[in-house]
Amino acid sequence: MSTRAGAREAVLLVHGLWMNGLAMLYLAHVLRRAGFAAECLDYRSMRGTLSEHVATLADRVAGTVADTVHIVAHSFGGIVALHYLQGARDDRLGRLVLLGTPVSGSRAARAFADWPAGKLMLGRSIEVWQSERRAPLGKVVLAIISGSVITYGYSPR
Repeated sequence: MSTRAGAREAVLLVHGLWMNGLAMLYLAHVLRRAGFAAECLDYRSMRGTLSEHVATLADRVAGTVADTVHIVAHSFGGIVALHYLQGARDDRLGRLVLLGTPVSGSRAARAFADWPAGKLMLGRSIEVWQSERRAPLGKVVLAIISGSVITYGYSPR
């Protein structure tokens, strides 16, 4: 779906693992009140693969009617967004804000994967959680909020 017609800036909100688009509704409401066209991306975090999630995000960005498209992503949603940015060619991309995204992997998820139900609970993207590789950061204005620490920077395209 596209944002409201004539929107100058849109924000796509991407939820984390075990969630759906409803998890980001309050943030969408706050962003709308601030003047952004905000939408929640809904994807099946447990059932799809990382590449399927990236394709879903790419389709949503392409279908967004706005001059600038920002992405705010929580946890696993941030991993999806980072991988999307590696192949993104959309000049409208603005900022990326990551909320608690494990850009350097997750030791807890790796341990969880060893439990009998862990593989089932981590879904088809389990390889993302088991990896110790750093997620690709891409070339965007980036803010990372993790706990009480905020890091931001800029990597020109």
